[in-house]
Amino acid sequence: MNKKIITGFILFTVSIFSFTISLVQYDETIKHTYIVANKKLNEARTTKEDEDLSEAEKLIDDVINNNKKQELKQYLLDLRVDIEKELILNHYLDELKLIDTSLDDNKLKVIKEEIDIIKYDEITEQLNNEIKKIEEKISNKKKAEEEARKKAEEAKQKANFMANAKVLETLKGTLTAYTDTHTACGRSVAGGNIYYNDKQYGKVYIVAGDKSYPCGTIVRFKNMSYFGGKDIYAIVLDRGGAIGKGKRALFDLLFAKETSANNFGVRRNVTCEILRRGY
Repeated sequence: MNKKIITGFILFTVSIFSFTISLVQYDETIKHTYIVANKKLNEARTTKEDEDLSEAEKLIDDVINNNKKQELKQYLLDLRVDIEKELILNHYLDELKLIDTSLDDNKLKVIKEEIDIIKYDEITEQLNNEIKKIEEKISNKKKAEEEARKKAEEAKQKANFMANAKVLETLKGTLTAYTDTHTACGRSVAGGNIYYNDKQYGKVYIVAGDKSYPCGTIVRFKNMSYFGGKDIYAIVLDRGGAIGKGKRALFDLLFAKETSANNFGVRRNVTCEILRRGY
């Protein structure tokens, strides 16, 4: 009787031990399949390769514990979404970067239409912020182009006006040079301000003339070699005792520095055309 009890106890103990070992092995298998699948998921998060994602999905299917399996499946689903978002974002950021360089309004309109149908609101919002910056640049570019066009048109009209201005009087004689800080007509030229912005003729030089030419008279000096053979325009804003018909010079051109005036010197046989008398 005692032998049977002892034998039974031994068999029971061995069974319990075997069962415990089986549970441990089973638990280790559960842990192993979970760890392997989780490791592959983390690797796929780094590489973002479809091959790694597919392999991770297969490993998840082998996970025995259903709770762990669902946990990893959700992880995989979120990972695929994150990768898709990143790919979409990077793709359109690259496109917008090119448009930011070219400022092509038509291409921007196409990209805007595509971005409007992206299913991820946070990406759409981020991309629309970038679009606003580009739109501002395009707007500024258009304004600058329009201003440049207007200025070019104004310059063209002014050039035509100046070229076709009626010549009231033509003289030929000597043109000299001088420096000063104030003109007889009350114009300060201190600091090298030797120009005058006329409403009709724009930026013109200042000359001294006699009293027969009232302040504001416009003179055109033809083919000035000192200025590269160009015609130059000047306005009478100063007087000079030696300036006038039958005197040392017809007009005296104002320069900012004495050295510049000396370099200009005396120019003889200069054709002077009076285009306007006074303002």
